[in-house]
Amino acid sequence: MTDALVSGGTALLPRVEFDAARCKGCGLCIEACPEHIVEFEHVFNQRGVQPAHLVHDGLAQCTACGNCAVVCPDSAVEVENRKKPLKYGRNPLRVGDTHYCPGCDEGTVHELLAEVIDELGIREVTVGVASVGCTVFAYRYIDIDWHQAAHGRATSVAWGIECQHPELRVFTLQGDGDLAGIGIGETIHAAARGDPTVVVFLNNGIYGMTGGQMAPTTLLGQKTTTSPAGRTARLQGSPIVMTEIMAAQAGCSFAVRTSVHDAPAIRRTKKYLRQAFLNQEKNRSLSVVEILSACPSGWKLEPVDAHQYLVKEMFPIYKPGVIKEPPGGMPR
Repeated sequence: MTDALVSGGTALLPRVEFDAARCKGCGLCIEACPEHIVEFEHVFNQRGVQPAHLVHDGLAQCTACGNCAVVCPDSAVEVENRKKPLKYGRNPLRVGDTHYCPGCDEGTVHELLAEVIDELGIREVTVGVASVGCTVFAYRYIDIDWHQAAHGRATSVAWGIECQHPELRVFTLQGDGDLAGIGIGETIHAAARGDPTVVVFLNNGIYGMTGGQMAPTTLLGQKTTTSPAGRTARLQGSPIVMTEIMAAQAGCSFAVRTSVHDAPAIRRTKKYLRQAFLNQEKNRSLSVVEILSACPSGWKLEPVDAHQYLVKEMFPIYKPGVIKEPPGGMPR
């Protein structure tokens, strides 16, 4: 932990803490720091990586922007701006140390969901439905009630819960293989029915958990273990733009595509998730938040390079932005 007083003892400097044991060495915090005062240590932690920390005397230059904590997918950084006051980092609803690969955006999405549920004060009435895929272990890391669904059936399970307990706030957390592959039928019917579900859809264009196979969202030309020469429209078809399909159904009242590749995008995504839960309460129909996310292991890229790939290659096909505004405009 780094904690100090400004000369004269009249104003506190920020509190900045890097958890060396939890750090997976992805380097996203180093890339995100506008003051360039975060670096890798010269020693290795028990994970066998060099954890990040502030440079010598870096605290005096720290503006407490919180970017390093915001982008950390493993909640290994905490920043407290004592002048505001503002805190960035691990939310009280987050539990356990995530098993995800270094630089995986799953942990970032978990943190955002925990923050939104906590800040809206809906923890006691919220139920998450975990799908099969990398999202399957979300129940280990967010301290709310969960239900496990069979592969592709998350929206149907959510609908069953909502029918029996209309007082609950139900959301699904699904990857692209689950939602757009085996679960495409359930997904479209949920949108057509207008289920009052918040669908959180992580799109990394690949089957991350099972070995990097081609997914329904894999880009044309993208190489995977089942499309080693690159996906072609003639042989494998074109990537499916699921959020636009869902938005076209009358029962879907809010649809947005966003990302978590840098601190501004993460803050914007948190706003969209909050709006989705508010829309769920107000309009009692389906909301979908598609989050473009990186899979460094599946893409065979370093974490920082994976985010650059996401912006360069995925954004042109999956354009971020609000696709469908809810009745009465965007909830606040």
